[in-house]
Amino acid sequence: MAKQWHQTKSKYGNKPVTIDGTKYDSTGEGTRMGYLKLLERAGEIKDLQYHKKFELIPQITEDVVVHLKTKDKIVKKVVQRARYYEADYTYTKVSTGEEVVEDFKGVVTPLFEFKAALFRYKYGKEIKIVKHINEPI
Repeated sequence: MAKQWHQTKSKYGNKPVTIDGTKYDSTGEGTRMGYLKLLERAGEIKDLQYHKKFELIPQITEDVVVHLKTKDKIVKKVVQRARYYEADYTYTKVSTGEEVVEDFKGVVTPLFEFKAALFRYKYGKEIKIVKHINEPI
């Protein structure tokens, strides 16, 4: 009997797509990028970036003594890696100079709400949640 391979369904029904050589997590996310690129060409936004990382929690290290043959040496050991929030898009509104951090969401999960709260605490601004492709900036 031959094995059948099938693509597993995404938890929230999104379908990954590649547009102009860039992979997006969903068709909506890719289409939103196309809309934002149009706004950038029109001069309404600038500095458009996709998947920019923001550190939420820094890496934690501790000193550890390593015993060598002739002496002891103190080295740094990572006990917790840094944690990041990766924004779908970031851009600057030309009219106001405001940097916008945007996330295209079909479903707002508790994990996202937690990351958004940490982001607001650390960076002093909210993440703009977008649910429609051509939602105004």
